[in-house]
Amino acid sequence: MRNRTVYVDVDGTLVHSFGAKRIPITHTIDFVKKLKEDGVSLFCWSMAGANYAQATAEEFGIAYCFDGFL
Repeated sequence: MRNRTVYVDVDGTLVHSFGAKRIPITHTIDFVKKLKEDGVSLFCWSMAGANYAQATAEEFGIAYCFDGFL
């Protein structure tokens, strides 16, 4: 899987939001970790912006997996 790039959306992919409650989507988070281990280049993005994407990745302890935030 090396030499591959994957873009991961935040809302509905990494987290479900119900009002102020945020529920991590654990199977996706585990898959992101596996892709990182396999050497895939990962970018986390959100229509809400790069800061939101990064804050969410940090919240779930996976910011280290991403090469950038969009």
